[in-house]
Amino acid sequence: MSVQASRHHYCSPREDLKNGEYDTVEVCFPNRIESLLLEYADDKDNPTETVYGYVDIQIIEKIIIKHGGINNAFYKS
Repeated sequence: MSVQASRHHYCSPREDLKNGEYDTVEVCFPNRIESLLLEYADDKDNPTETVYGYVDIQIIEKIIIKHGGINNAFYKS
C-alpha cells in the first residue's frame, strides 16, 4: 500500500509538514484487502483499486505491525 500525506493528499492537517506529524493520511491501492482500512475506502466494491482518505495514523501503525513492519524497496541500509 502507498501511504502519503501533504497538502495534495486526503490527510490532516492538509499541509506540507516537515516533522511528519499527521493525524490522518491517505492510503492508495493496497495489493490485498485489508480489513482495518475498509471503512475508509472511496470505492468499497474495489478495495485494491481505490483511495482511502483520512485514515487515522493509529490504524496505519496497527497495519504495519500486523504485517511485520515496513518493507520499503527503495531504502537500502
